[in-house]
Amino acid sequence: MAAAARARVAYLLRQLQRAAWLFQILDMEQQLQRK
Repeated sequence: MAAAARARVAYLLRQLQRAAWLFQILDMEQQLQRK
């Protein structure tokens, strides 16, 4: 049970990391367009 919970948490953290990375790229693109 604990191993499954750990795997789920690791998966969620990975998804959050990817979302933050994508958000960062979108933010950078918006800043470039403003110039």
